[in-house]
Amino acid sequence: MPSPHHGEEANTAAVDSTAYRRHLAAHRVAIDPFVTRYLAAADSLTGARTFEERHLAGRAALRTTNLDALACQDIKPVSEPLLRLVKTMPQDPGQLHAWYDYHLHERA
Repeated sequence: MPSPHHGEEANTAAVDSTAYRRHLAAHRVAIDPFVTRYLAAADSLTGARTFEERHLAGRAALRTTNLDALACQDIKPVSEPLLRLVKTMPQDPGQLHAWYDYHLHERA
């Protein structure tokens, strides 16, 4: 994924901002609406925050969002397995590694 460089407007822009979207478009990259929702919630926390705090904010945003409605915002059809994956993301940051490994190996 192309990361913005120091000094670029997108480097300090919110992930759901026009500046960040322009940056992604320039690199022909798209982020699905689930990732955007998670990152925007994590990004909304002010001040120095830990990964755990940001994850909890992102996960809470997904848990309180109508995921079926959010899926309609994607440019491609969203499969039921992807919706299940988003719904099963653990709230406990300590469980993320095992959850990721499980789903990575399940698809391999």
